[in-house]
Amino acid sequence: MKKSAKDGGAQRGARSTKSRKGFGGGKKLIKQRIGLKSFLWRCLIVVVYVAIWAGLLVVAVKMKDDGSFEGVDSATVNASTQGVAVMEIELNGVTLAEIQENPKSVKYKNNILSLDGELFYGVEVKGRGNFSWMADKKSYRIKFPNKVALLGMPPARKWALVANSADDSLMRNDLAYYLTSLVVGEYPFRGEFVELKVDGAEQGLYYLIRAMDIGKYGVALSDPMGVLVEMDNVYCEEEEAWYETWDNNCLTLKAALVDDNADSAMADFLAVFSALEEAAEDGKFGEVERIIDVESFAKYYLVSELTANPDAYITSWFFYRDGLDDKIHAGLTWDFDASFGNYKWGGDICKEGFYAPTVETVQMVDGTLRSSDVKASMMMYRLLENEDFKKMVGQIYYEKLFGKWDEINEYIDVRKREISDAAMRNAILWGDGDFEVEVEYVRQWLFDRMEYLEQKLAGYL
Repeated sequence: MKKSAKDGGAQRGARSTKSRKGFGGGKKLIKQRIGLKSFLWRCLIVVVYVAIWAGLLVVAVKMKDDGSFEGVDSATVNASTQGVAVMEIELNGVTLAEIQENPKSVKYKNNILSLDGELFYGVEVKGRGNFSWMADKKSYRIKFPNKVALLGMPPARKWALVANSADDSLMRNDLAYYLTSLVVGEYPFRGEFVELKVDGAEQGLYYLIRAMDIGKYGVALSDPMGVLVEMDNVYCEEEEAWYETWDNNCLTLKAALVDDNADSAMADFLAVFSALEEAAEDGKFGEVERIIDVESFAKYYLVSELTANPDAYITSWFFYRDGLDDKIHAGLTWDFDASFGNYKWGGDICKEGFYAPTVETVQMVDGTLRSSDVKASMMMYRLLENEDFKKMVGQIYYEKLFGKWDEINEYIDVRKREISDAAMRNAILWGDGDFEVEVEYVRQWLFDRMEYLEQKLAGYL
């Protein structure tokens, strides 16, 4: 059993209580005086000892002018006071530089991870992201041997460490998932911020989030033919397998509830999705409505336009279908670092305008619907021609978001306070822009965007 310093001191300070025989009364008095003197000396030594250690402690935690502390790991101190946990990864037989130099698909096993006072062994680490993998500050995927719950989030095996390297506010993804939760209700993919260290070296502020996956705390599928699918018209050819639809869109299978059924379930999904595209191009809304969960598409559309996400309808667009008799559901939002006015596409589409293809923003080129230089979604184009769909979008906005600005504004304040110190250290480490300025830009941008949408969507009702 481990003993404390107090326990050890008690043992060392123990003395025999047996008296010696043969001492007279005078000697006994002298002994008492000597004992008293010895006791006083021991008290003085203890006081000096405590004072010395107290002085060392004061020196150790002396606050500097910038608010950090000398002699103590500043990331740990500030993370504790600011609510940002520190994650440390100890790599096994590889360096972080080697991981970054190799393809993102290479998996590195049997690493050690510590977070929030817990140690995890046998952790797999690999790169993640498409365009973001080319940034200096890279994102990673971590995989545990079993499902684990981290920082109060539901358990999962696969987690993403998102660098937010293109986002000086570091908050765009988190804010988008919060807004999604306002629109759709309880949203399974929300994250928390951590400061990352790898082999003792600071890596900056990251966003820890459960990877998009199926399961009780993710996309809840129950049918053996259930699948989770992504549309990715930008990077799909880098995947091991991808599927081309009737309208030349690119789909990839992200997960199947039963692995042995993956091929047949995906083949059926592809056939139904292609039928959806054909019905949409022919303007057969009744057939479209039979195939899809229209409300889920309306909510996905609303979040995409609220954030002005340039990836919407093109890439990182997730669908799921829980068996052959189920409809196709959309709305699993993902990847918002280029949103909230952080991207210029075909001109300045910031606080005004729409990203979904409409008659004002698209044209036919060689039989293909184009928006700027990007292939547009015929499905969304046709849905927005339908008055019932537009009315549903307007109703959802006014039911879920109208009058919520104070709540949204407070959320931005809370998150900003939580990560402020860590964000400043991240900026020093990576030479990123001004965190304070960028957060206020995002705040004002969203306020103006909501005002614009309220005016536009009022016409949908």
